[in-house]
Amino acid sequence: MHLKRGVSMELHLDASIDKLDNLAINVQLDKEKYMEKEQRQTEPEMAEAE
Repeated sequence: MHLKRGVSMELHLDASIDKLDNLAINVQLDKEKYMEKEQRQTEPEMAEAE
């Protein structure tokens, strides 16, 4: 019984780690998209300043 519970807990922890990894990747991608959007918005302002 303990072996089943241990394997089940290990699978649960692995799934949780995978979810956190995916969330971290999504946050990074969102941050990159936001930075690209900000850069596109500031480029015309920089061109006007020149």
